[in-house]
Amino acid sequence: MEVSAIPLKEGDILGEMEGQIVKPAFRQTSIVMTAEALGDDSLLWRVRKADSADADLLWRWANDADVRGNSFSPEPVLYPEHAPWVEGKLSSINSATYIVELDNQAVGQVRYGKVGDTEAEIDISIAQTDRSLGYGVIALELTQALAMIDLGVSLVTGVVIAVNKASCTMFLRAGFKEAGPRTINGHECRVFHSSSGDA
Repeated sequence: MEVSAIPLKEGDILGEMEGQIVKPAFRQTSIVMTAEALGDDSLLWRVRKADSADADLLWRWANDADVRGNSFSPEPVLYPEHAPWVEGKLSSINSATYIVELDNQAVGQVRYGKVGDTEAEIDISIAQTDRSLGYGVIALELTQALAMIDLGVSLVTGVVIAVNKASCTMFLRAGFKEAGPRTINGHECRVFHSSSGDA
């Protein structure tokens, strides 16, 4: 099964697959998502652009203890600071945030932020109750090529604190290639890349 998609506006539904993993591949200014069965044809995956109504949800996910523990800024996120920050990200042409839903229930978010003309860095989190199920891999596969088109980049990068083994494994399982190590704020990190040619 093939499903084509083009860059969309806030709140638009980007893809809807019953019982499918969607692996993106570039085709000029659109993408073609070739579906491979997950093994449970009762599942319905959807991806949509985040909007201001998601601010509370994103705040709760951001303050999850595991998320903060694996963050470069482990302090709790205060809502008065979070709300305008979210609005700034949603309105920025250099950022794209996607909500991944399973059977109409939000299970995670993936934000891509431009760090150069051709590269974007990834911030990803999965709801606490939905971890260890492979949903992070699916979220990356569902959103990667969409972000490349929305942001006009050809490379997406995940930077993970090295002790966060689960996230390192997630990027590798999603087909990312490991680059050299990096030190950020005193943390030893592993860096993972995926380019349009890898999709």
